[in-house]
Amino acid sequence: MPRPLRCNPGGTLSPEETVGREEFIAHLWQVLRGQSVYINDLRRIGKTQIMLAMRAALPLHWHAAHCDLQGFHSADEFVAGLYDLTYAHLDQWAKIKRLGSALVEEARAAEFEKVKLKSSQRTWKTWAQQIFSEVNQSMELETARQTGDTENSSGAKFVFFWDEFPFMLDNIAQREGANQAMEMLDCVRKMEAANPNIRLVLTGSIGLHHVLKELQQKGYHNSPLNRFSHEQPGPLPTAAAIELAHALLLGEQLNCAHMQPVLAQSIARSVGYVGFYIHKLIARLPRERTITRQLVETTLRNEISKLDGDWDLAHYRQRLEKYYGTEAALALCILDAVAGQQPIDFAQIKREVSGQQPELSSDRLKAVLRLLVQDHYLVATEQNCYRYYLDLIRSWWRIERQLEVQLV
Repeated sequence: MPRPLRCNPGGTLSPEETVGREEFIAHLWQVLRGQSVYINDLRRIGKTQIMLAMRAALPLHWHAAHCDLQGFHSADEFVAGLYDLTYAHLDQWAKIKRLGSALVEEARAAEFEKVKLKSSQRTWKTWAQQIFSEVNQSMELETARQTGDTENSSGAKFVFFWDEFPFMLDNIAQREGANQAMEMLDCVRKMEAANPNIRLVLTGSIGLHHVLKELQQKGYHNSPLNRFSHEQPGPLPTAAAIELAHALLLGEQLNCAHMQPVLAQSIARSVGYVGFYIHKLIARLPRERTITRQLVETTLRNEISKLDGDWDLAHYRQRLEKYYGTEAALALCILDAVAGQQPIDFAQIKREVSGQQPELSSDRLKAVLRLLVQDHYLVATEQNCYRYYLDLIRSWWRIERQLEVQLV
């Protein structure tokens, strides 16, 4: 019997409430011993909760700071945030206070906290490089204090957990231009490579490939994250998702008595084993009625059918124009075809789509299918067929596009 939990869809969960990510987190710590990490997956999958759980249980001699970057719209704002993140940590080490005293005094004189960098002699880039250098040196000092041997020990490490990194790059490109976004990418790559005691964990709900595509059209040709391990958490493991649903049914004290294990399985499956949606669905189940599988299915359909609902699934339709440009119509046709029948192979997709795209070539279709897989709309099966990454999105898509309504 799992420990009862309360629903908290969209809220910050404690590490104890972050269920089913133990193996993935252990894997990330192993990877971080040697390289930085880029995590890309759909929104609501749990990327932020994974980072918060990691930060709450750091390995010995590791330090960390977490920041959501999507609110930054300029390079100066980013560096001001970086300064705020690190100053408290730098202040813990007497030696680094001496090494960084000029940096600190200049920052204060420039009212750095208010992003008034123009009065400083430094640029945003030199500020960022200096901050990284100071953090890296502070880790060297701690390693020396702990082991007495900085060369033969992995020693102390500092991890920056940066949420929605591609979002910030897109914001900078829109406000300050593509060249500034290119400089930011190259600066982050250079700083990560030059400071061996620092690791970055970057996340993105929009794929970095979309931002890079726009920048490449304006002359950018570098591979900024080629040193990073690319990771995808995916939905919860099946058993963990069912355990979470069971715990929430217990914690919310819903009227389902001996049916809890069966209902937990039904709930977890119906939302694609995604923790956020498990919380969301159980929070919307009526308290005054006996919970049945039919009631679960009806509640889910009602929730994702609402025009003013708060499940935020319309995002998957709305972002096509922005990120797919002239191929948005083709992407729409492909998603309609797969929503109608899955798994579906390439030849079947082409037959379905050709009615609306009569001049469609196989190469063009393959290119858009590849993008839809990269963006986690679809997955390619071992049999070279395609299906939706989350059946919940397929169910919503069928309703939104007025296809035959049938929850999977």
